[in-house]
Amino acid sequence: MAGVPPQWIILTPSADDEAWREAIASAVSEAELTFVDADRLSDAGREPAYNEVWLTEDALLPRQFGQKPIVVFMPRPDTAPEAVADARGTYAPHSVWQASLLLARAVDQGAEGALVVSGNQLNHIRERRFSLTDWLSIQPPRAGDVVPVRPAVRTALSLFADGAPQPGLEAVWSERIFQYDERAARDWDAAGQLDVTGRPRILVYGPYLALPAGVWRAKVRFAVDEQACKREFRIDWGTPADFQSTSVSPNAPGVYEIELEHVWPDSAMAEIRLWIMEGAFDGRLDFLGATVAYVSEPQFTLA
Repeated sequence: MAGVPPQWIILTPSADDEAWREAIASAVSEAELTFVDADRLSDAGREPAYNEVWLTEDALLPRQFGQKPIVVFMPRPDTAPEAVADARGTYAPHSVWQASLLLARAVDQGAEGALVVSGNQLNHIRERRFSLTDWLSIQPPRAGDVVPVRPAVRTALSLFADGAPQPGLEAVWSERIFQYDERAARDWDAAGQLDVTGRPRILVYGPYLALPAGVWRAKVRFAVDEQACKREFRIDWGTPADFQSTSVSPNAPGVYEIELEHVWPDSAMAEIRLWIMEGAFDGRLDFLGATVAYVSEPQFTLA
């Protein structure tokens, strides 16, 4: 075979990680090329060379060498947090945050020209070999055992089940994956039930799940009682450093839904913050989670 420029394959973390790495290594060997597992490379100074195929979980790594992946495999994305926890010795929520960032970066590669093969697509092609290029083909491994996944995490990560997002895609972010002001939450047993008594502060924040590039809409839901409804609240939606905000003064007890949109130029962690903007002597707020929906590709304008 004539010299082949270095190629990259992205494999997002999953419960089937080892089986996939073995399948990819075998396919590369059959093509008479050299397989390099960049995530387990002992020589940190090594650079990609001709006739090599590099594998990594981090879609940003090829950029360090001015290169792009040819394909992205995203098997069983709902199991990614457990795989990250096992590989890195981290636990929820950190493993969920890290897994979502790797998934979001992988999805973004579709806009860069890579073939993104989603978990749902893999469910339909596992029984046959398919070609990536005219010189490299692979037989996807069978899915492994069922892995326990917290329902709230599984639902949140369903955004990645089909790879690149399409308009209308949405997922529920349960109140169980958010974080809360300790003083507001300490007297309640259920997630999201908050005592607003005290000074102005952030009551709810998180969940720090990453989103791929695009315009994303959040519908944030909460309920207030007769005391809390008299206060002003603010909701932020975006990344921790770049976000849209809106204020609301309910004036009546009940359930409220606030909708905001924000642009992610590239994949990044997402945060919803719910503030109480004035001091309160009494009152209860129930945070009811959010629904996140993909609106469109990010729109850029010339300066």
